[in-house]
Amino acid sequence: MFKLKPIILGVALAFAFSTSITFAGGAASGGASEVTQVMNNGELIAATSKQAQLVAGQIRDYTSQVNQYVTMVQNLKNLPVAVVAATLKPYKETLRYLGELYRAVDDVYVAGGQAYSTYERRKAEMANMNMSYDQYLKMETLLAASKGGQYKVQYEKDIAALKKLQDKATTLAGMESQINAVSGNVEGLQLLAQQNQIMAGELMELNSQLRQKSAQEAADKELEMKMLQQQIKQQAELSAMKAKSNLATMKSINNGGKYTVDQKRKELFKDL
Repeated sequence: MFKLKPIILGVALAFAFSTSITFAGGAASGGASEVTQVMNNGELIAATSKQAQLVAGQIRDYTSQVNQYVTMVQNLKNLPVAVVAATLKPYKETLRYLGELYRAVDDVYVAGGQAYSTYERRKAEMANMNMSYDQYLKMETLLAASKGGQYKVQYEKDIAALKKLQDKATTLAGMESQINAVSGNVEGLQLLAQQNQIMAGELMELNSQLRQKSAQEAADKELEMKMLQQQIKQQAELSAMKAKSNLATMKSINNGGKYTVDQKRKELFKDL
């Protein structure tokens, strides 16, 4: 009922297939570089968000058609109530599925737009600072942990945006019963579900990297503080030992007595 143009569907399927190979670990090419991986993730998010927008429109159109049919049946006066109820039952169930799917698809579209903006900004910052992806992650986690303030706020905001899209993509990809029930009439839905599965896996890995990097930076900072405290303690102990040694030396010089200039002068001139 809602047919994508063959060329558009072919390009979309080719994109999904190529990204699935790329994100599976790059077995054929030995793995993508960090920059290429970031670009691929951004492109996948953008493509999935656009597909979600398309599918949301398809769901609205199909929902409208089903509602029109339900209204038409309900307006038939010569049919028994039981017959009308039995006839409309599967359509009402379809409407429920469509409502659930529309909310999930729209969530992916909105979260995808936010995550894509986050990705593009981070990619631009990496390029401007001529940093690798790993260097960028280390820098931002270090700034968030050591300086806090706007660095921590932006870091947590970025993580939240990516985590939100991961959760929304996982939710939609897991709605198999609803997708199977209406996919014949919402043709772009199967492709969107496939893209969501790929994207959810990539975002899960990325979020895991961010959490691990943040935990590592926190552990490094704690170790640094412990080493600094140890150095301060050792320096204080050395200073105390030095002061004690100096005092012992002075007592030895003065035969245990307190050294004063007047006293020494008197001792030198007492026989004169």
